[in-house]
Amino acid sequence: MLTGATSLLAISEWAADGPPAVLDRLGVRRCPLSGTGPVPWETTIRRIQPGPKARRAVAVDGKSLRGAARAGGREIHLLAARSHTSRLVLAQLDVGDKTNEITCFRPLMDVLADLAACGGLTGRWRR
Repeated sequence: MLTGATSLLAISEWAADGPPAVLDRLGVRRCPLSGTGPVPWETTIRRIQPGPKARRAVAVDGKSLRGAARAGGREIHLLAARSHTSRLVLAQLDVGDKTNEITCFRPLMDVLADLAACGGLTGRWRR
């Protein structure tokens, strides 16, 4: 923005034509053979630029654990919440014998809310 660029496309165009000394200061690594450094495309800048209302995306899905079974022979089935950003499983619950994933959704969300309350989740978490 200091260069007068008013859009992400203008920022990427400036980076492509930026003075080598400035790009070096910004930490752009150069190829030891050619001396050129890769600069990010507009789509890369857009992807890493946080929006004013950036929200955390969490996927919830159920999975049966292959090769794992309880003493009675029933497969273990889990409902898990996974962060799109970090790709980590944030919480998971065992789906019991006499229930299904739908009835486990709310308790899973309660676990996530408890993690947010104790600082286990960063950012704003809304149910």
